[in-house]
Amino acid sequence: MATLVRERRRLFVGNKFLFIANLTISDLLFGVVMIYNMVTVFYAELSYAGCLSLFMLIEFALRLSNLSLVLIAVDQYVTIAYALRSGDILTPTRVWGALAALWATLVVVALLPAAGWRARGNTRCLLLKVHSPSYLLTFDVLLFYAPAVVMTTMYARIFAIARRHLREIAAQELVAADAGVASRARSIRREVKMSVTIVIVIVAFVASWAPMIVIRDVESAWPDTYRSTDVFLPYTIAACNSFYNPFIYV
Repeated sequence: MATLVRERRRLFVGNKFLFIANLTISDLLFGVVMIYNMVTVFYAELSYAGCLSLFMLIEFALRLSNLSLVLIAVDQYVTIAYALRSGDILTPTRVWGALAALWATLVVVALLPAAGWRARGNTRCLLLKVHSPSYLLTFDVLLFYAPAVVMTTMYARIFAIARRHLREIAAQELVAADAGVASRARSIRREVKMSVTIVIVIVAFVASWAPMIVIRDVESAWPDTYRSTDVFLPYTIAACNSFYNPFIYV
């Protein structure tokens, strides 16, 4: 957040900074919600409505972080694959529109349990006792597993394209020294470095959340196997993701 405040003027200039800022805000939101969750678990007893609201916020922050990484992957792909037209493709209007659509869609998804798509007949404040198993399974597939596959595919393409471009530039430099060619090479290397950083963030995110998501999906599919202690350690690991992401950014 200190970096966002210091670099706030760039927020309306660089698309990349805007996407990173969005991811940072989602991490901050998740961190605040998790701290509140931990406090209430040990020092307070939530009503059913309060418990449902808390888990809706947790799900919203999780989905926001995940899909923010997808938007960053799209930005990186367009920047490298369509270097000469990236500014025309990712205009500020389209970027702001994509972010607004992302937030609006996830707000709707997060509010579905309040509209009725939730578990019935339970009063315990536990994730699988509040959320409907079908709700968790549906949106884990659509908003966690599918984006993970999409991001893996896109970054594989990004590094393949960047490698090909750098080979072409190296060949051109052997023929003649050109300041424009050298500048393009520096630009591609900078984007590759950024891509590596984002890949580290994605790997950390998936490694942190996958155990929790897989366990809860298995227990959603087979409710008889559910034990609240099964998710304690994976849940703790997932909660730490938002805390170490800032160190990766630095």
